[in-house]
Amino acid sequence: DRDRVTRFFRDKQREGLGALIHAQQEILEKHLRQRQRQREKAVKRRMEHLPALPRGLGGWLRREVVPAYFVYAHAKKGKASGACTACGREITLTGVKHNAKLICPHCGREVTAKPRGRIGRLQDRETAQVVQRTQTGELVVRIIKVIASISEIRIWENARQFFRLGVDGKAVCDAYYETADGHWKCGERPVFYPYSYNFYADTCGHVYTANLPKVLAGTPWQYCPVQLYYEHFREPMQLAPFLAAHLRHPKLEHLCKVGFYNLASDLVYRGRNDVALDETQNRTHRLLGVGAEDVPFLRELDADLPTLGIYQEYCRRNLKDRQRLLRWQLEHGVKRDIAPALEHMTVHKFIRYLEEQYAGQQLENGARRRND
Repeated sequence: DRDRVTRFFRDKQREGLGALIHAQQEILEKHLRQRQRQREKAVKRRMEHLPALPRGLGGWLRREVVPAYFVYAHAKKGKASGACTACGREITLTGVKHNAKLICPHCGREVTAKPRGRIGRLQDRETAQVVQRTQTGELVVRIIKVIASISEIRIWENARQFFRLGVDGKAVCDAYYETADGHWKCGERPVFYPYSYNFYADTCGHVYTANLPKVLAGTPWQYCPVQLYYEHFREPMQLAPFLAAHLRHPKLEHLCKVGFYNLASDLVYRGRNDVALDETQNRTHRLLGVGAEDVPFLRELDADLPTLGIYQEYCRRNLKDRQRLLRWQLEHGVKRDIAPALEHMTVHKFIRYLEEQYAGQQLENGARRRND
């Protein structure tokens, strides 16, 4: 039997079961290679419709994303001449000292003063996102990684997120990441320890907004307020939850346009559903569930959803001086036992009583400490 198996597989190095096991392993590896080639072909077909990255991306990263520095040789009495790394201009500034925060008079960027002899191996790492539209009509968010020093900048793309409209009206996201050998693989980038920060797996970054109006036109995200939102905060953000939330919340654009950015943040990133917004309404006060005279007040406070929920209850009770009550409540950090007390007294009496009690308690505590 052993000789018969050996002759069948024509394996000169192995005999019997060894030749059989080796032949089975080769068959398995052949099927694995075929499946891998099919996956790679599918990924290549998905990637071949991508347009080129914007030409001005490198300059935008240097001007607006990478931290700017004022590099000078020597400061005499707080005055020094040097170069701004954001715009490359030679400038002279006063109040210069190591790590001082200054403003470049040409580009307006905040710069950190660094003497040439103490720069060392200064290196910054940032993440940016570029939104484009493929030839098939999908949106793709391209994750750009940046490692910059004073003299050079390194830019590469390490992840891509493809968005399309699903049959249920929700956003469908297909994620890909670049492997160490330069190939693209479907899925999220694996990390060794998921509870610590990993720069290469981070998809939260600054947003390139120069091409957004043209890219989003004619898509389900044509009225997505991502540009308004990003330009208000000017901080890194994740685009995937924002694009998905735009389809779930039809009044997200309305909230951003009228200045309620904290409410938009709660809807997109915090998933709060304990405070109701009537997203069938077109008027701001009806959308928020408050009076028309309350809208400027809430905008001034930059209210979030928990604050709005408190104020909606005051509006349902038709409380007078409710704006004064909410402002006092936020200033003093009072969060409970307000509604039962207001059933027996007005807002004015409630605030006056608590302030008098607090003042008396402070005097009593001060006298006790002096006696001790």
